This record gives sequence, structure tokens and C-alpha cells, in this order.
Amino acid sequence: MQNHSFAAMTDEKTGLRKFGLRVQQIRVENGMTQEQLAEAMDVTPLWVQQLELGEMQVRLLLIAEIADAFQMRIADMFPADF
Repeated sequence: MQNHSFAAMTDEKTGLRKFGLRVQQIRVENGMTQEQLAEAMDVTPLWVQQLELGEMQVRLLLIAEIADAFQMRIADMFPADF
């Protein structure tokens, strides 16, 4: 059974938001727009926007695709305090 307590949901939302902010940081550092990242990943710009806002739950395979779009290691996708 999954833990749906408020604390668990808040932690998950915080983690998603931190990851989204990290993606945004990397994207900006690489001089990419949301549209360019979306094209590199074959997703919509809206999907990228929702990811950066922490509104998307991301599976490991998609994290690998994001890392590939930035030509970096998956481990480097996560903020240091994650």
C-alpha cells in the first residue's frame, strides 16, 4: 500500500520542484529554450514547462532522455541537496 500522508505528498512535490528547477537551470546554462529542449526530447514545450514547474512525475527513462539532451550524466541532473 502506498503512503499518501500529507508529509509524503509534500516531500514528493518538493522533490519534483527541485528536480524541475535543476532542469531549468541546466537548460538555461546550455542556452536552450523550452522549445529546443522539447524538440531534442520529442515532447511538447508544455511538457517541458510542466516539468520545470514540478508538475510532472518523471520516470527514470525520461530522466535519461533529459540527460542525453544535455549530453550529461544522469547523476548530474539532480540538485546537490536532493
